[in-house]
Parts: sequence; C-alpha cells; structure tokens
Amino acid sequence: ENAMKISFSQPALPSSGSLVVTACKGGKLSETAKAVDKAMKGALSRAMKAARFDGAQGKCLDVFAPAGLKVDRVHLIGLGDAKAFDDLAAQDIGGGLYRSLRGDVAAAIAIDTVPKCSLLAVDIAANVAFGLRLASYRFDKYRTKEKTEDKPRLKAVTVLCDSYVVARNAFNPLNCIADGVFMTRDLVSEPPNIIYPKTLAAECRKLS
Repeated sequence: ENAMKISFSQPALPSSGSLVVTACKGGKLSETAKAVDKAMKGALSRAMKAARFDGAQGKCLDVFAPAGLKVDRVHLIGLGDAKAFDDLAAQDIGGGLYRSLRGDVAAAIAIDTVPKCSLLAVDIAANVAFGLRLASYRFDKYRTKEKTEDKPRLKAVTVLCDSYVVARNAFNPLNCIADGVFMTRDLVSEPPNIIYPKTLAAECRKLS
C-alpha cells in the first residue's frame, strides 16, 4: 500500500503541487475553477476550447506551469451530468484522479457545491477521497527490484471544501472500510505458504 495521507481543509489556492478543479457537462466550471481561470487570465477557458473539453465524467485536461498561479499544474476533471452524479460516480472520479496524480508529490482537490446535484459538497468530497484511497492500494511487499521511478510519488492529498470538518467526518467511516478492503486484498495476495488456515486465523484475530 502506498503511504498516502489524505487531509481536509478550508478552500484556499495552494502554493505548490497540483491543483484539481472541476467542471460539469457542457464545460460549466465550478466556482473555484472560475477563480482559477480568472487568475490565469482566461488560459483555462482557452485550453478547454482548444482541447474540446466538455466536462464529460472522467474527462480531464492539464495546464502545466499556469501563469498567475504558484502551482505546478491545474488539473481539470469533468463530473458529467450533475443530476446523475452520485456517490459511486464521485468514487470513480477519485480513482481516476489517483491515476492522474500518482506521479506528483502533493495535490489539492477543490470540491465545490454542484448545482442540481443530489449530493452535498461534503459528501462529494468524502467519496472522492474514498475512491482516491482505494485506488492507491499496492501489494508491493515482494517487489524488491522495482525501480524508484516506477513507484508512485503521491504522498499528500488535501481535499479543499467548505465545512471541511463535516467532510472529514463523512470520510472517516469510509476510510475504515478502505482499511478492511486493504487487509482483504493483502490476505488474498499472499502466497499459500504464507497464508493458510492457521496464519489466516492469526490475522483475523488482529481485527479484535
């Protein structure tokens, strides 16, 4: 498992790493994305037009070394149709973000209220973080010859959200589920000379 720390904080533009902002179907930018576009003097909007970015779910767009910001890149991710966006869609977004950000050292994900969406911003934030953590799982116990450049670099993710304490509280039980998922994945990934009835029982006792 990659030792990645997920934290929650009040909205603020970071001064380093990558910044993730969102857009819905039709290229409708979130409030943070609009502020970022303004700071970049419209460069984000121009990049969207050039790339034909329409905000479809999971579609992404990168702007590296954005002028007007101190971050290394702005990563725009599409949420798709707001009316159809639910907890599983948010988890899928989180999983996709991990794959896009795994080469970065740190990233901040700005989650805003999504108009016409049944999920509150705090629930979107919690589920995006859950999907991100699930996607970060690696069973590399026996990968003794894996090159450093092949390993994920992402160590810290900050989810930016209003009522971030509520979002963090919503994430906590999901994070416990992720712990259980990771334990199960570890057990089924071990060879049979390591995990057999006696050792499986010993591992299960740890749950007490």
